[in-house]
Amino acid sequence: MKTQAEKIFHTIRAILVIALTFGVSSSIWAMNHNDHPNGHNMHMASEHKTMQKTVIAEVKRVQLHNGKITLKHGELDELDMPPMTMSFSADDPTMLEGLKRGDQVQFRSDSKMKLLEIQKTID
Repeated sequence: MKTQAEKIFHTIRAILVIALTFGVSSSIWAMNHNDHPNGHNMHMASEHKTMQKTVIAEVKRVQLHNGKITLKHGELDELDMPPMTMSFSADDPTMLEGLKRGDQVQFRSDSKMKLLEIQKTID
């Protein structure tokens, strides 16, 4: 006859086995069904794309010390991205010199959010 402690141990072990089974199953399912909930195909992250056309955006933040800029941009058709505010990096921080919050710019980037070109639009 099993003691109370043995019954509890076996019950907990069974619960853990079930929980781990569902956890691993859902992880495998997610890896095989990699569509993002908002409609983006997450394969995009592994494909390196480069924008050919410039897009207009508003500067939200400039960080010259680390070569980053935060832009509120329209739809990036070539990268399958909806309008949003996000950060981009510049290999050459001098690209960002003279830009400030509120400026309107035209820019191009790649799918790794690296700036390829950025220019302040004429006021």
